[in-house]
Amino acid sequence: MKSAITRAAEAVEAAEKMFAEETGATLDLSPAAKPALIVKITAAIQAAVAEKETAPSSSFVKGLLAKVGKPRRYDRPRSRTLHPPPSRPSPR
Repeated sequence: MKSAITRAAEAVEAAEKMFAEETGATLDLSPAAKPALIVKITAAIQAAVAEKETAPSSSFVKGLLAKVGKPRRYDRPRSRTLHPPPSRPSPR
């Protein structure tokens, strides 16, 4: 299994390649910018993995909905006026 750092480095390489293909120019990241970008992407990957691990699984949610039932939408009846709106005189 690939580490988050490896995936981040691959993401930067893919971004550089896509940029070059789209614009015909190179991204030209400085020697300091590339590792900094990899660190930021690594942190984003780790945060997403942690969020996924703490989120309830879809099977849990499906089981819960099966027990509780699907939420129902409450439709209020349309308001009806007791008296029709006043008629306007036609312009002459």
